[in-house]
Amino acid sequence: VFDYQACKMNDNNTLITVTGYGDFPYLEQLTVNFARSKLIDDVGIQNLTGSLYPMELKSINLTMNLCPDITDHGLVLYVDSVAHYKRLEVFALAMNGCKKITDEGFSYLTKMLSAHPHLEILKLQFENCNQITNKGLESLRDALTKLINLKRVTFHFGNNDKIGDAGLMALRDGLINLQALDCFELKLQSCIQITDLGIKYLKEGMVNLNRIVNMELD
Repeated sequence: VFDYQACKMNDNNTLITVTGYGDFPYLEQLTVNFARSKLIDDVGIQNLTGSLYPMELKSINLTMNLCPDITDHGLVLYVDSVAHYKRLEVFALAMNGCKKITDEGFSYLTKMLSAHPHLEILKLQFENCNQITNKGLESLRDALTKLINLKRVTFHFGNNDKIGDAGLMALRDGLINLQALDCFELKLQSCIQITDLGIKYLKEGMVNLNRIVNMELD
């Protein structure tokens, strides 16, 4: 675990220092936290990704919350660096408050995830990312239909006025056939386009399933 969150000295050059991860080619789990590092942008992500290729990870967890200058380009660079991990079982990415992330970058991420059928745990946090819309959640639905081994799923998309009932319906359609799923957490608070109809549709899709379900939708 490498936790650099809220360090005021963090900048793009800081991420060069983590290239030492490549000295551990047999490392299987990696957690990195650069949350609230306002000086980090896509160049920093590029510096980070250079260290990931030598490893063969089964679990990767990156937190970049409130890094406002990271764009789709940075997300794509990170996704490309993770894509080659053929044994990936755990994927977690938190980019809450990264407002320059759009459907284009998010869909690129979900397309990569769909190529990892061994995934058992998936955690995506994109709260307060208002350029992710129903279209982004539809791409996530398409990925979920291929991730048949998922056991635990966490999605946070709260504080987004671009996500509505169509997005909820897409999530429901992606989740309903995940027979291995035993724990599901969803946060969509303050998504003002979501109506009671969308919530009803989602809940009906989950009611007959033997799962631990935690949903915050208000």
